[in-house]
Amino acid sequence: MKKSILFKTVIPLFAFIFMLLTFSCKQQDVSKEFKPIIHAFNESWNTGDLDALDAVVDPKYIKHTADGPQEGLDLLKQMISSNRIAFPDYHCTYDEEIYVGDKAVVRWTITGTNTGPGFGPPTGKKVKITGITIFRFVDSKIVEDLAESDGLGLYQQLGYTLAPPSLEEEE
Repeated sequence: MKKSILFKTVIPLFAFIFMLLTFSCKQQDVSKEFKPIIHAFNESWNTGDLDALDAVVDPKYIKHTADGPQEGLDLLKQMISSNRIAFPDYHCTYDEEIYVGDKAVVRWTITGTNTGPGFGPPTGKKVKITGITIFRFVDSKIVEDLAESDGLGLYQQLGYTLAPPSLEEEE
């Protein structure tokens, strides 16, 4: 009788718990869903195809900047247009991608030649900057991002210099 209880209740119970833990604790591979989205986003930057953003970016998209959050897909399209005017050969390469939950983190490198206005007068200088962007997704669209890059390094490559503040003596 003890053997019968063991085979009828205990072993199936352990099997059920094992299956529950095995299948419920596996993390979903979100890279399959989000990777094409961020690559389409990047391709819009690289080609200037702003209409392609409508399929991958939420209309209420939020761009976190040093000036605070800025909202709207139209703002993103203006930003891309401005960058591509200043750097017509703009090209961004994704060097590393990490996907977790509803986010993707991308380490990237941008190259371009400043032949148009937008970052001061055109300098004709080639630039190369690196940075990191954190994307967040809802319903398979980018709803916000936060990017960090070396802005000072960009301006130094364009020929700008950093001058110390003038120190005036207090009386």
